[in-house]
Amino acid sequence: MRNLGLQNLGPRNLGLLAATLLTSLTLISDSLHDRSNLSPLETSLLNAASTYSTTDGHALQSLQTTGLSRVHDFLSPEDLAQLTTLAVHERLPTPQESSKGRFHHDMRTHHNAASLQHLVAPLRPLIATFLSPTATCTQLQILDTLPNSPTPQNFHADNTSVGVTILIPFSKGGVSVAQGPTELLVGSLRTPVRAVLLPGDALLFDSRLWHRGLGNETPRTRRVLVVRFDEVETPPPGVGFLGTAWVGLAGAACFRANDFFNAIIP
Repeated sequence: MRNLGLQNLGPRNLGLLAATLLTSLTLISDSLHDRSNLSPLETSLLNAASTYSTTDGHALQSLQTTGLSRVHDFLSPEDLAQLTTLAVHERLPTPQESSKGRFHHDMRTHHNAASLQHLVAPLRPLIATFLSPTATCTQLQILDTLPNSPTPQNFHADNTSVGVTILIPFSKGGVSVAQGPTELLVGSLRTPVRAVLLPGDALLFDSRLWHRGLGNETPRTRRVLVVRFDEVETPPPGVGFLGTAWVGLAGAACFRANDFFNAIIP
């Protein structure tokens, strides 16, 4: 076998080689695979994880087996109106911009914090079973993704220990493919699933799942309520800069590999 001389490459050159291969795979998969609509596999996985009730056991079972659950119509029209009024008319905390066009308003000390937590109170029994009765709310925020902000996040995990992240869209139209849904890598094969949601739907996922928010390519702001629960003894994120960078690179590689093979294998 021909000696490719990889043993002579330093860490920097190996990093450049990996980046080049990943970029090439990205270009090939993007040119072959139409991602403007959900794939049949994505639709199947989302439907299997979906329910209209938080008490029928299906939401908990799905969360335990796949790390993902989608509850349709979790919020009532009145709750949605309350959320919209708060976001539009209240003075929100100064946001943090995590990536271009993505602004996080930390609501934990806001005077409406108790009202926001009350909205997810029906999920507390499920969370107490999946985690423990002492699990605490560690994140409460309103996330705005501005119009025409196409840049996606890097893949990441919210915690290295088990927790529950809850996303509830409340802007008009919810979160369509074009508005940049959360993309999760599900199962042992790290299959990419874009979680499209209608206003008032609740997406629950294990905080250890690798995921990212995709870009908003529409002329409308995408608004989502984000709530997370973690065990008191394992606060997020449980990982440093190097661990976060590794998850970002590994997640991107898993995503591109899945996307590439979905494109070339019918």
